[in-house]
Amino acid sequence: MVPDSALRLEAALKALADVIAPAIPEDAGLAKEQIALVMRSISLAIEQIPLEAAYMARDSQTDRELAAKFQSLFVAGHPMSNRLADAISASENALPPTISDTRELAKSWHSLKKTLEEAVSALAKELGRDAQTELAEIMLAYSEERNLRERAWVASTGFDPDPESLPSLETVTLIETPST
Repeated sequence: MVPDSALRLEAALKALADVIAPAIPEDAGLAKEQIALVMRSISLAIEQIPLEAAYMARDSQTDRELAAKFQSLFVAGHPMSNRLADAISASENALPPTISDTRELAKSWHSLKKTLEEAVSALAKELGRDAQTELAEIMLAYSEERNLRERAWVASTGFDPDPESLPSLETVTLIETPST
């Protein structure tokens, strides 16, 4: 399953709306109320996912400002003043260089995927036999890496036949910078 949290939540929401909710008996008012609450919560999460990092960064900024105000109330060298300074510094260091909502990233990612599909089709038609073999090798290597990443992404569902063999989510989500 592609690591698109909003898409997975939309699929779950559709299952709840189309299968689960209609199966709840009319006289089960509390169950109907709860399924409606769950569905609204999922809808809210779908809206918020692209903005989570920006929200967390903004909250962190506000908290750093509050910590700085508290720090100014302590006498210089006070142990709590030092702890606040360390916490402020750690929070600042944890921030990525840029924080935005991820909608534009998702849009450009989906566009890139479509362009890649079109490129593979064009290459398959235009390349000679040897180059097609090279293209196939490139695609197989890509598919193996992507499959491993996607399996790790959803390993906690319990459906993977060998979850212990998978790398951690942190490992598969880190972007490696090319060495120069």
